[in-house]
Amino acid sequence: MSEPKLNTSEVIAVASQLFWRDGYDGVSIDDVVQETGFNRYALYRAFGGKRDLFIAALDAYHQKGRALVMEAMADPNLTAFEALGSAISLKMKDDGMFAAGCLLCTTAVELAAHDEDVSRRVLGYFSEMKGMLGAVMARAQAEGELAPGRDSSEAAEVMFSIFLAIGVQARAGAARQDVEKMVHSAIASLRFGAQASVLALKADAAR
Repeated sequence: MSEPKLNTSEVIAVASQLFWRDGYDGVSIDDVVQETGFNRYALYRAFGGKRDLFIAALDAYHQKGRALVMEAMADPNLTAFEALGSAISLKMKDDGMFAAGCLLCTTAVELAAHDEDVSRRVLGYFSEMKGMLGAVMARAQAEGELAPGRDSSEAAEVMFSIFLAIGVQARAGAARQDVEKMVHSAIASLRFGAQASVLALKADAAR
């Protein structure tokens, strides 16, 4: 009986979930074999080894997150801030993976300090995220939604920091509703200014 043809996209998707949840050191090729049903030799032929599979999974994770934002931004019925909020909500929607935090953040802590290639890749992903958020904030400014006196580049840096904070807090065990409040407060601050963000947070808590 011939072995099933290896589906690289399927393997990368499974591996991404495993690395996201358990970290690089917490996942073995045998774990991937068990989860996918493909034998280790087929995996080595397709990816070369665990590290190469991890790099492919890391890239897939980043591209999926980027696609969430771009898809929301393409909705003509949403403003820039509404699109950003929608993308973040979708990102945090999966209860099973929310506690895993952010794979890019985990990788930055676990591997980047002693792996120059991984460090370069993660910094590249971060730079791309900042550029994407810069485009979101520039559009928000053009739509008249960015708080008066706010610079779009500065606002993008603030939101990038919030993105990282989401991953760190989730990984540390924070409740999803608490993280969502933080995100809503940050967006409200950029939209309306600090005083209005406090009022928005209180109104959200009262619901």
